[in-house]
Amino acid sequence: HKFIMDVLVSVDLALKLDSHQIECSEFAEEEVRECYYIPDVRTSPPKLECQPDALHLLYSTNSPLRHLQVLFTRALLQIKPATKLVFKETSPINITTYKIISSQTNVAVDFEMRYLGEAVEFRVPPTADEDICTAIIRSCHQMMESKWGCDKYNFAVMCSKDPDPSTPA
Repeated sequence: HKFIMDVLVSVDLALKLDSHQIECSEFAEEEVRECYYIPDVRTSPPKLECQPDALHLLYSTNSPLRHLQVLFTRALLQIKPATKLVFKETSPINITTYKIISSQTNVAVDFEMRYLGEAVEFRVPPTADEDICTAIIRSCHQMMESKWGCDKYNFAVMCSKDPDPSTPA
């Protein structure tokens, strides 16, 4: 068991978590002795609908889902160590929910990372402040500059409607 988990961690298919990094209503924190975040073992089907006003990370190669989820999570936990992963039995395989605390306001905010194939979508509530948004962007940069990331990537927020051609840019 330990050897297999070490191998999965070494190739970024899993991430070892401490009990304080987990929020799961199904287990009391003291019950969790050893926990691993392995995105691919979830059984709920993916949700692929796109939210236009979310932050999107676009990249040039179709990196595997499991690596992006693990790499982003590792980076976010390094940048904001008080962040927790929120586990729900029914979470779709392509969605990870995080509870992150702002250094500016000390308020916790839940946000989602959704893998959509050619893009990663971050659904961040309007209550997220600059500290939280900066941590998400920094984690994305760290993820994409890792061994599984890619050289060409950019961020985008979709427009709610086509711009008026008569309005100067």
